[in-house]
Amino acid sequence: MEQVGKHFNEFGGGDEYVNFNELKQAAGLLPSDKTFSAEAQAVATEILDRPKLLRRLDIGVYRGRPGKEDERFDMDNVDHLKKHSSRLARNYHSIYN
Repeated sequence: MEQVGKHFNEFGGGDEYVNFNELKQAAGLLPSDKTFSAEAQAVATEILDRPKLLRRLDIGVYRGRPGKEDERFDMDNVDHLKKHSSRLARNYHSIYN
């Protein structure tokens, strides 16, 4: 998620959201007139190859509640997932749930 946040503007062209088609363009799966860095291409490919994680990123959070599943995400979703998907959070979840 750290890398998704790092390349957020590159994926989304500087607007408020990144949609799944922009990720697919960055990964080279859809044609694009944009040029993406090799690192951004690798990050986009990785996140697209992890559909459960991509879905969690998509839904994210809105005003403290789960957001919509609308095939796009903003930095709030990235930050929320970074906070709740850390290794420590996953270990806590597996131990106590």
